[in-house]
Amino acid sequence: MTEFFLWYGIIWLIGLVGLPYSFAFFSRLPDRGYAFSRPLGVWTLTIVAWWLGNIKLLPFTGNSCWLVLGGLALGGLGVTIYNRREMWQWFSRWPNLRLILIGEILFFLAYAFIVNYRSYLPALNQSEKFFDYGFINAIFAAPNLPPPDPWYGGAPMNYYYGGQLYMAVLSKLSGTEPSTGYNIGMGLIFALATLGCYGLGSNLIGLWRGKNRPSLLGGLVGASFIMLLGNVDAIRQFSLHAPQQLAEGKFPPYFDWPATARMVYDPMPDGRLLDILTEYPIYSWLNGDLHAHLLGIPYVTLALALILNTFVASKGWALVNLNPTSPPKYLLAGLIMGAPYLINAGDFPTYLGILIVGLALTEARMADPWRWRLVRWLMQIVLLGVALVFVYLPYLTNFNGMIKGKPFPEVA
Repeated sequence: MTEFFLWYGIIWLIGLVGLPYSFAFFSRLPDRGYAFSRPLGVWTLTIVAWWLGNIKLLPFTGNSCWLVLGGLALGGLGVTIYNRREMWQWFSRWPNLRLILIGEILFFLAYAFIVNYRSYLPALNQSEKFFDYGFINAIFAAPNLPPPDPWYGGAPMNYYYGGQLYMAVLSKLSGTEPSTGYNIGMGLIFALATLGCYGLGSNLIGLWRGKNRPSLLGGLVGASFIMLLGNVDAIRQFSLHAPQQLAEGKFPPYFDWPATARMVYDPMPDGRLLDILTEYPIYSWLNGDLHAHLLGIPYVTLALALILNTFVASKGWALVNLNPTSPPKYLLAGLIMGAPYLINAGDFPTYLGILIVGLALTEARMADPWRWRLVRWLMQIVLLGVALVFVYLPYLTNFNGMIKGKPFPEVA
């Protein structure tokens, strides 16, 4: 019970530190990035501590993570002072405060729901849990970076391990063993993803209405439909089989739960139908594997927030304008868009492609000469690419996967 409230307090503190950065960066969104401040704060903290550990400036310990969080808090204080009037105006409006209040309640309920569920099934020896726990534990135990690969001694971790990395950082901050942090983290990530969907829904409907005010109902519908309702296969199963089973006295009627996550079939040359895994969020959380696709959901919502913030721009340089404050903003954009690459690499090309197309559509709406719009579009893509490479350089230089075709190092 102590760990439950400890993790909640730490994530609340990290969200508070991340809020000034989120408020300044997501300036075109009606909620000013409130719903995305927690994942942004967690990821910024994680990457800064990871960078410092990779260049051996600080050991990768809990004290170092707290030191980094303190540095980010000081930077956030400066951002707050700079934007104090704008922040005061936004936070002094009752509709915005109501959005925050409901968001906080939603976050806590989502967190408590999954942690309570995991308390009945805490074992980590089924499905892919041992694999995920092994990576979290290896990163948690590593005093130096890059983290060691638990399956290939002497080599750096050869996997997109960003999700396990931020779980290890949270475990270090809280002083909680990964075996406990695994189950608490399941609830925390579910809550982060739920709040992210709440933010996307409230912003999308608010922008669609043209009032530049977040929609509370849109946020609740977005969070419910994405994180809880999944698909309609349960209704299909019960409508097809439940009446007959109930008539035969079978209660409750049989429900094929795994089949709800295997609804797409590919025909094979021999005539067999190969079922394709199509997990929806709540299925993944009930299954309990803290795997890359689940760990990446909060950061998919963060990337979509950046894309939306870019798409609704009313003038050129929709991603980041060129001025003295551009470098840190491009670095932050690279940090956000590259998160899926380090957490669940398969997501990365999809959301980067959406951003590139969104930038093109935004520039197409502008009244400038087409040559200047094309140059502006290309320059933003190039600068974002430079930022992406810089932010994730330690991973790019240490990753030794089959894609690169490099041999593994010899182990004595």
